[in-house]
Amino acid sequence: MTTNLNLKNLEKSFTLFLVLSSVFVTVYPVQFLAADVAFDSVTNLSNDSVDSLIPQIAAAGNNVYVVWRNNTSTNAEIYFKSSTNNGASFGSAIDLSGASGLSDTPQIDASGSRVYAVWRDDRTGNAEVFFTNRTEGGSF
Repeated sequence: MTTNLNLKNLEKSFTLFLVLSSVFVTVYPVQFLAADVAFDSVTNLSNDSVDSLIPQIAAAGNNVYVVWRNNTSTNAEIYFKSSTNNGASFGSAIDLSGASGLSDTPQIDASGSRVYAVWRDDRTGNAEVFFTNRTEGGSF
């Protein structure tokens, strides 16, 4: 995959967070300055022996939020991690879906101090959409 970024009109610094997926979730917090384009170190967020897929990321202020699907031996779950320091470190993984059956296609968004997550889940026997949210530092 190739992504082109136009930095010609950049007047101030900003942080871009990239999430790439292969067998594990990798977050790349990138600090951009007008004349400086470099990636910080790579962080393995899932750090698991099973496949971690479909990563999604959202950021608001210094908070960075990541969700992904984690394939367990019996089903697939939706996991979440957050950072309050621009991705320099992340808290423990939280199993958002926590149900038997398949949980898939996570999405995440953030606004201010709130983070919102949604995913598809078949715990009821039908494919349904589940939603949760929290304030940074709170619980789901």
